[in-house]
Amino acid sequence: MNIVSPLIQHYIEKGYCRDYTEPPSKSFKLVVMPFAASGSYYGLSAGKRIYFQADTQLDRSVINGIDMVTNVELSAIPLLSGEMRDVLTAAQLSQITLTICDNDKKIISQLACGSMVVPNNNGKHTFTNFTTMRLENCYIEIPFLLAISTANAFVCKFYYTEVKV
Repeated sequence: MNIVSPLIQHYIEKGYCRDYTEPPSKSFKLVVMPFAASGSYYGLSAGKRIYFQADTQLDRSVINGIDMVTNVELSAIPLLSGEMRDVLTAAQLSQITLTICDNDKKIISQLACGSMVVPNNNGKHTFTNFTTMRLENCYIEIPFLLAISTANAFVCKFYYTEVKV
């Protein structure tokens, strides 16, 4: 690779910029949120915060990137119960906001899920550097339930680097 600017070289060495066509890290984990009837844990309700389950592996990691998984990549996903759920479309994801929070439930970032679909983003991943994220404090919000039902599941891919303790 032929670097034109010493500033760009410095940014690459520090990890401030990188090739957007490469995945954010080698390790990733699919996180699935199967929508359920209103009132249950993943209760589907317009404007309500729907929280993720705890994940100790992601909590002790640096989150290098997050991509939304659509029905084009994965048409349906099996749940632990054996039940199948349809993965959301890019249009459905465009209605959803993902909020990333830390240990103290302080908001680190709010992300528009529709802009985190790699094929619709010219092949670009959503790079992050979340060092204090706590998955069980993170949530999604859907202001209007247009074509989203309990037959669907929200699926995203968290790229991470586990922190050695």
